[in-house]
Amino acid sequence: MGSAQAWVGTGAGVRRALLCLCFAVGVLASWAQGEAGGDLRKRAEEAWDSGRFLEALPDYERLVSLYPEEACLHARLAACALSEPGRLSWVRRHLRIALRKGCDVPDLPFQQARLAQLEYDFERARDLYAAYLASAGKKARFREEAERRAVECGAVQWNPEEAVSLRVYERIPADPEAAFRYYAPDVEGLRLVTVPVALRSKEDNKRGQGRMALHDGDTLLVFASLGKKGEQGWDLYRVSIRGGTYSDPLPLGQAVNSSFDERDAYLSKDGVLYFSSNRPGGLGGYDIYAVPCGMDGLPTGSPQRLPYPVNSVND
Repeated sequence: MGSAQAWVGTGAGVRRALLCLCFAVGVLASWAQGEAGGDLRKRAEEAWDSGRFLEALPDYERLVSLYPEEACLHARLAACALSEPGRLSWVRRHLRIALRKGCDVPDLPFQQARLAQLEYDFERARDLYAAYLASAGKKARFREEAERRAVECGAVQWNPEEAVSLRVYERIPADPEAAFRYYAPDVEGLRLVTVPVALRSKEDNKRGQGRMALHDGDTLLVFASLGKKGEQGWDLYRVSIRGGTYSDPLPLGQAVNSSFDERDAYLSKDGVLYFSSNRPGGLGGYDIYAVPCGMDGLPTGSPQRLPYPVNSVND
């Protein structure tokens, strides 16, 4: 009888010890989660405040998993995900959660507008940008971008029936300024390079190097430059090459150059000039245009935007 009582007593003690251990583990886990959450939140907010949205994205993703009831964490996560193509369904889902849970941050309408634009609903996006600008006031964080994108949406020339077949073989995240380095042309003798030093202006060296495509043996080149003062943005110029020496650069003129930016020129062997521009009428950001040119490299027609999905709402 005594041994049975001892066994019962021992069993009760073990259960109490296990309960205490579980409680301690729970407390430690909560403390660790709080510490980790604090560090994550600080790092995410620092990246967000400085505009490094892709850097903040994984931290906000983790924060949402730790604190799913915080409405505005869902809004921040969606806002960061807007910077990464292919995440629209994710953005849509977390924006809905943020709205349903009552998040009222001033920039939420801007994220809704940006989502509508990325979904090619340009009229709705324009209206949402206008609503954001009216409600957020002059100090709105995304005011300049909202104003620019509202103009884009109002000027876009878009017909879903223009779509052509396009096969995507691979997607590689890359810095837009260096993305051309990942492309291996199929055309023999074609090279994608930065604009040669001899053709760059002082403004080009200060504010960024242009990019261009050329064939081995070309005697005529088209390239982008900011010009002497950079007041007109990026424009396209042509030069001829004789004996390894460049002629004086000449602008292509108003048939191609606009008050917006024209960059990334490629003059094909069959006399078609391809370039990118952020002029109104495109689908958003920089779109690719094509214009026929004569033997002298001067345009003989008007630039035409290439169809969707060669061009898209992304650059």
